[in-house]
Amino acid sequence: MVHFSALAVGSILIGTTSVRAADPTELKICLLVPTYRASGGAYDSGGHNRLGGALSAIKEINDKTDGIWDDLLPSTTITYEWYNSARDSATGMFTAIECATSAFSGTGADVVLGPASSGPSMNAQLVLSNSLYNIPHMSYSATSPSLSNSIEYPTFFRTPPSDAYQGLAGADVIKRIFGWDNVIVINGDDSYSANGAAAFKNAAGGKDLNVLQSLEVAEKPTYSSLVTAINSIASSDGRIVWMMAQASTSGLILREAYAQGVLGADSGYVWFFTDAVTDNMGGVIDYLTLDNPCSECGDDPPAALSESEAAAALAGAVGTSQVSDFGETSSIYSAWTTRFAAQTDTAGTDPSSGGECANGETTITGAAGSMLTNAESGSECTCSDETDSAGTLLWQLDHDGDASTADRCSGMAY
Repeated sequence: MVHFSALAVGSILIGTTSVRAADPTELKICLLVPTYRASGGAYDSGGHNRLGGALSAIKEINDKTDGIWDDLLPSTTITYEWYNSARDSATGMFTAIECATSAFSGTGADVVLGPASSGPSMNAQLVLSNSLYNIPHMSYSATSPSLSNSIEYPTFFRTPPSDAYQGLAGADVIKRIFGWDNVIVINGDDSYSANGAAAFKNAAGGKDLNVLQSLEVAEKPTYSSLVTAINSIASSDGRIVWMMAQASTSGLILREAYAQGVLGADSGYVWFFTDAVTDNMGGVIDYLTLDNPCSECGDDPPAALSESEAAAALAGAVGTSQVSDFGETSSIYSAWTTRFAAQTDTAGTDPSSGGECANGETTITGAAGSMLTNAESGSECTCSDETDSAGTLLWQLDHDGDASTADRCSGMAY
């Protein structure tokens, strides 16, 4: 079955005649969004924000009488199913298989949105671009330059720019803004990190920015390998470090860097982060402060930081992120963020007080500040009962795959 046919929306030209294809009455969207990570079941604040954003957009498009996007798909109802892609490449492939085969009562999705990261998106494309399915596939945050290859990833497209631009911007800031001549590069071995680092080093070469060392660690590194990598930085003459790695990997790198005294405002080192860190600070803080955030990495992690120590460790670092100044469309974006923040909280309710669950965890949410979420479901917290089109609970989840532990109320406090 060729699913592109279900997306015959808009005008097409045949010869010199404009023909309006009929809008589908239903558009089936599969949402691949990470809410808990495969490694340790850690709460993914960035994923929750993205799921909340996607659901907000779907609800507004489906409401044909609210005066918001009423002319977008005016005859179409969007149905959706959500799967936790877990920031994991293997899970990205398995959930894509579900989207293509068993989702929507076995009819499959018309469109797949996600996963969030580049590696999982590449694996998902192996399934979705297969001639058996040929499903349009859009990511909202996968930024590896490799994904720009339309021959290798034929049904893939995305809303954010390639990390080739982020690498160029990073080299430009270090050389032209700060005037520094030497830099150390450390990155993860996943596609997002490795390809972005390659783009940075290529840009550095064109700007007379000398890369003193280039270090690569596994996406799930052993603690001993991190000791070796950070020791290499500590023994170098360089003091400027540009890092590109997934938020979880970055948290582990930074934890070891703090332990060896090469991170923090008083360390004498300046670290540069990319959007995987700056846009997912809550996840990074988790990996700095949890006792052992990566069970696969070994049994000897460096000492956990307190929240105040984590804040001090990150002081003085420089981060890059995509800007939200959209020029003429800024008013549209601002209006949407206002509506987004006005939604009903989904993080759970304390039955005794009717307020937020007191047994939740404080999660950093970037510019929005922080919120209590990830509370255990039970007598002290009642989770939201919101479901997707298949009846799957969106905000009450088994975070760790262990049926003997309580579910978590995993939603958003807007």
